[in-house]
Amino acid sequence: MRRILLPLIAATALLLTSATATVAAPPLPTVSVAPSVAAAGLSVTVTGAGFTPHRAVDVFFDATPAASTITDRSGGFAASLRVPSPASPGNHTIRVVQPVPARSAETMLTVVVPAPSDWPAYHATPDHLGYNPIENLLGPGSVGSLTRAWTVPTGLNTDSSPAVVGDTAYVGGGDGRVYAVDTATGSVRWSYAGGTYTFSSLAVVDGVVYAGISSTNDLLALDAATGALRWSVRLSPNPYAVYSSPTVAGGVVYIGADYTMFALDAATGTTLWTASTTNYIYTAPAVADGRVFVTAFKTLYAFDAATGAQLWTAPFSGIWFSDPVVAGGLVYVGSSDLSKLAAFDAATGALRWSTTMAGGIAAAVAVAEGVVYANTRVGVQAVDATTGAIRWTALTGKAGYVAPAVANGVAFVGTSDGTLQAFDTATGAALWSAATGGFIYSSPAVASSTVYATTEAGSLQAYRLG
Repeated sequence: MRRILLPLIAATALLLTSATATVAAPPLPTVSVAPSVAAAGLSVTVTGAGFTPHRAVDVFFDATPAASTITDRSGGFAASLRVPSPASPGNHTIRVVQPVPARSAETMLTVVVPAPSDWPAYHATPDHLGYNPIENLLGPGSVGSLTRAWTVPTGLNTDSSPAVVGDTAYVGGGDGRVYAVDTATGSVRWSYAGGTYTFSSLAVVDGVVYAGISSTNDLLALDAATGALRWSVRLSPNPYAVYSSPTVAGGVVYIGADYTMFALDAATGTTLWTASTTNYIYTAPAVADGRVFVTAFKTLYAFDAATGAQLWTAPFSGIWFSDPVVAGGLVYVGSSDLSKLAAFDAATGALRWSTTMAGGIAAAVAVAEGVVYANTRVGVQAVDATTGAIRWTALTGKAGYVAPAVANGVAFVGTSDGTLQAFDTATGAALWSAATGGFIYSSPAVASSTVYATTEAGSLQAYRLG
């Protein structure tokens, strides 16, 4: 009897196990929303998986019906919804309900009120931090949804970085014109024919646009609202002497031309002082704590901002295009020849540290919250601002000749193949990229949740969330 019962018991157990397996509950459905941070009036995409195939699902913003769709044959879906306006700032529930058979899932969407911000000059501020501390909408959770809003022709070989103040973006065109562009529509509000070419970026301060025109060597002051000329000063008789960009601080315009640093009265254009350098000045001066810093080929200079007296010099090979950046009592410059990033004492010029990078640095760095971000010839790197220790490296294989722009946990860079890229400042993870259609040799700008970039193909472009 035992011989008969044991096989029967084993067979019964196998049948029970098989029956249990056939009635196991299906996996729970899941939903996600992108971007995960948005503002009222913007569109987001809700995607789901694990629902019953070919069934209706309803999408709710909190308790309000927002969208409906049909799942595909795998039980997945994608639905677009517009964040209700007004929607209170904070976390909101995105809930997806399948009525028959009853299934549901939910996720969170963070709604913010976008903080208006400006980017009024090359690398944003007189110290050239390249950092927008106000931005709160563009971030690691939303930047992947950026799309191009508009493109404005600005002449071939546009190398001027955008400046943005209020609802107007300003740029020096490759055709030598200065453009003022409506940030909402991309329509040109006015343009001023300054010459045939300008490399210099603009500074927009107190209702005045300051522009260095490379083909004429003129420094122009234009009315920001109308484009009317307020004053003009010729800085050099030599051809194409102005590649430096103006920096405005304390009512003074600082700019380099040929082998000379100039300080001019911002209201009148009157020269206040000049100072000589031993090499050509290609970079924009940085101004901080009563000092003016500028690089000239193989030397970093510090001048008294009020008098022009030379305070100190520091040798550092290959810094011809690396604009100085000042933060926390240090001056940061990169070398294109030595593939090094260095920090000098702003008061004395003493070298504090020097770090070997993955590639040469041919532009300014950005400094934000104790970290230095460098766009090198092989990728992007983050370095501790105090010690010089490398925090992360993102090797892209793309050459970067422009300074990064940092805002709300994202570093934006442009490359020589025309790619505009975004990286997570905490990890170096690539978050987004866009093909601009032309080489990028100017630093992007981030203002009021919009990214602006110029290209050598001859355009100013704006990217924002839809």
